[in-house]
Amino acid sequence: MFRLRRFYLDSIGVVDNRFSDLLVDLTDGSGSPTDTIVWLRNGAGKTTMLSLLLALILPARSDSLATRTKKRTLEDLILGTDTAHVVAEWMDPNGHLLLTGAVYEWEGRIRPRDYNGAGKERLKRTWWCVSPDPQVEYSTLDDLPFTLRSNGYYDHDRFKSHIRWLAAQGVNAVVADKTIAEWHRALRERRFDPDLFRYFTEVNAAEGGIDRLFEGIDSPGAFVRYLLRFVADRQRISPVRELLSDTAVEIAKRPTYLTERDFCTEAQEYVSALGMAHDIVLDAADARDARRATTSAYKRGLLDAAEHAAALQLQASAYHSDVEALHKSVRNSGDNARRKHNEYVRIAAEFRVQDARVRLETAKTIADHCAVQADAWGAVADLISLRTEQATLEMRNKTLQQASEEARPLVQAVFEAKSVLAGSLDIAIGKTKAVLSDRERNLSDAQHGKRQAERKRLSCQKQLAALESEQDALAITIERFTTAKNKAIEDGVLIESEELSAAVVRLQTESATSTAAIKRLTSEQQSLAGEVREAERKNKETQRSAETARERHRKLADELKSLEQRATRIADSPRLRALFQAPSVDLLVNSQDAISLLNSAIAKTDAAMVDTRAANAEDERAAHA
Repeated sequence: MFRLRRFYLDSIGVVDNRFSDLLVDLTDGSGSPTDTIVWLRNGAGKTTMLSLLLALILPARSDSLATRTKKRTLEDLILGTDTAHVVAEWMDPNGHLLLTGAVYEWEGRIRPRDYNGAGKERLKRTWWCVSPDPQVEYSTLDDLPFTLRSNGYYDHDRFKSHIRWLAAQGVNAVVADKTIAEWHRALRERRFDPDLFRYFTEVNAAEGGIDRLFEGIDSPGAFVRYLLRFVADRQRISPVRELLSDTAVEIAKRPTYLTERDFCTEAQEYVSALGMAHDIVLDAADARDARRATTSAYKRGLLDAAEHAAALQLQASAYHSDVEALHKSVRNSGDNARRKHNEYVRIAAEFRVQDARVRLETAKTIADHCAVQADAWGAVADLISLRTEQATLEMRNKTLQQASEEARPLVQAVFEAKSVLAGSLDIAIGKTKAVLSDRERNLSDAQHGKRQAERKRLSCQKQLAALESEQDALAITIERFTTAKNKAIEDGVLIESEELSAAVVRLQTESATSTAAIKRLTSEQQSLAGEVREAERKNKETQRSAETARERHRKLADELKSLEQRATRIADSPRLRALFQAPSVDLLVNSQDAISLLNSAIAKTDAAMVDTRAANAEDERAAHA
């Protein structure tokens, strides 16, 4: 039997209590393994060291001592950046050494958050065995390249490669990194039995573990079974144990035939009723599943129809909105064009009227001006004549004065002539003044007409400026209309070189077509709405049917539960378990087998009773003889 000689830990432990390059020597002065007591304060790591040693031999989590004692797992002791080592040096009775070790490391040197859940699968674990050879370097416990010894150079993969390199150098070394069974097989090949350590785990799992280990041994047979489990191979003794168990059961059945017959006769009715009820429940479940499948199909059909109808409604609404918007745009464009056309016609007529009025006023002004000029020139001639006559009169007066001076005697005669002449001159001057007054009035009238013509000219200039402004506004309007028309052509509303009246007719036709399509889609929508209402009615009927089926299923489930309780009471009978030769019986699964076994037991019991009666009869005959 191997004995522990030295124990090595490196880069492992909880954050507050780490083991780094720690070697625990368990030898005496001669270097041989000896019984050793590890004395440390509470919390220093005694249980953790023992747990790591047992986890090295029994890696399964169910065998972990730390899990049983401190609810702690191996994953709790390995941090994200660790390359952890646990190594045990053993010595067999012949003095040969055996190194068993494990190296642990998280993938990517990062410990996941759920490292005690699904993340525990990311922990790389490798177990290894080496029989040290002093002739081969780096093969003993003192010079293997662990983490701190190599300053972190040897990680998990490099250390595993080093063990395989030792095997290539002829050292008895092996690496197991796939399954626990492979690891235990490697230990057994070296005559190291890992199952012995299960008792160490049970003993150290709690205070008084050794007492709990032996508390079930209450008879010599129990002690023998415990001893056999301790020293024998389970795979070899399992067939013998099963054979002995079967033999014991068969022997135990012999004195219970009569009781079993009564029990089987009594239980047959209940088991048959249970089997019938079970068949009814299965039929009801099948009917329920079929009805549920039909209901689901109806429901899916209704939902699909509703979704299709909703999609069609959305499409029709969108198409209706688009057509309505297009129709409105075309109608607005036609109205705008019609208004613009009428406005252009009105403006052109006003232009023509204004032009005619301007020409008329111009002609009148020119005529008046010509008349004024003609009257003015006529008055000038009269004025010249007047001036000439006045000059002539003055000359005559001077001549007369000269003549009077020369011929004063003739003055008297001349005075008379002068009176006559003055009278005629006064008459001529009066006529001339009257003519001059007429000419002045004509001139005043001409000047007044000129002022009116000037005012009309200024008014015409103002109207011309207003017309120019209006012409600019009309040019802007025409430009906007041209832009809108080009935009309508680009958008496909109007066709290039198409008249507005033709476009209005075409768009009205398209609007009528769109309106008809909308009406058709509306009728289709109403039809689909009717189908949806019919489907909803069918769905409600199906739901009522499903509710009736569920109510029936609940009743059947209650009956099944009652029957299962009765079956459980029957199955708990020790006589039935003995009949089945099993620690427990499930009548829901083995109802037909139970009926067959009961019938067989009844037949065997009847045969045994016949044999017993025959034996009693023979005994009675022998007694009478």
